[in-house]
Amino acid sequence: MGQVYRTLRVEIPWQLVEERPDVLDPAVRMEEGAELKLAFLGVEKRGGKKEPTFGGLYVALVFAREVTPVEPRAIVVVDVNRLDHYIKVGLVVDGRVVELLKFPKRGRVQKLERIHVHIRQLSRALAKVDEDRDPRRALDLQRQLWKLKTKRYGIIRDIVINATREIIKLAREHQAAIALDTMEDDTYRELKERNGDGVKKHLLDGLGQLRKRLQALAQWYGLPYLEERLYSTICPKCNAKMVEENGRFMRCPACGFKAHRDNVPVIWAEKRYWEILQKTKQPTFSAAVTFLTS
Repeated sequence: MGQVYRTLRVEIPWQLVEERPDVLDPAVRMEEGAELKLAFLGVEKRGGKKEPTFGGLYVALVFAREVTPVEPRAIVVVDVNRLDHYIKVGLVVDGRVVELLKFPKRGRVQKLERIHVHIRQLSRALAKVDEDRDPRRALDLQRQLWKLKTKRYGIIRDIVINATREIIKLAREHQAAIALDTMEDDTYRELKERNGDGVKKHLLDGLGQLRKRLQALAQWYGLPYLEERLYSTICPKCNAKMVEENGRFMRCPACGFKAHRDNVPVIWAEKRYWEILQKTKQPTFSAAVTFLTS
């Protein structure tokens, strides 16, 4: 299989550039055989289409290189869940799971939950404040909310970055294709809308970032990438509908099969190993990759 031309775009907030000038050092990408093709300064756009607002400055760097697509010898299966249910990763070789990982650490999830509770409390307090009579109190609450939301976003971003790095590292070490089991876009949007501002909606944040970042880096390193539905509620032994018991354990009433819900997609990957591997070997024709950090 011949080489494929890849481009990688990295966006970096200007504030981070001021604090850590080393983030603009192209040496890391150059070590991978990349060339810096373009660099420019942009302004972050926020809000709706009718009344957009503008945030901070950012620097965008565009790198490019040629990469030889990997001939996969294994599959790294990624099961995407809410963050409190973890991101489950399984390495499948010759139809057998040989390694299991999960991200993030429980302490990170607990910290996110505490921040969310604090945000909800401040939001309620702000709703009760009369901004005309007590503008200083309202401004103070708004500033606290902004700081907490920024902190929450930073934690979620770090979780996504760290998880992606470990998944890509595992795939490169074993020359593996990446098969991502993810919910449909409509289901993802429905879940976020249904949960409103609740903690469940909050813990869904970052999964879209993970999906985009993982796909971009997989393509950058020539790793085959596939999004494949691997069920967590359908029995991998007899295809019957399973029921959930205490502790997210699934049980099949038809054949008696039992497994933790987060492990069922990996078991499906074992069962469909050769089929999935064959799909990842099919040629893809992606000329450009966009990779965002913010």
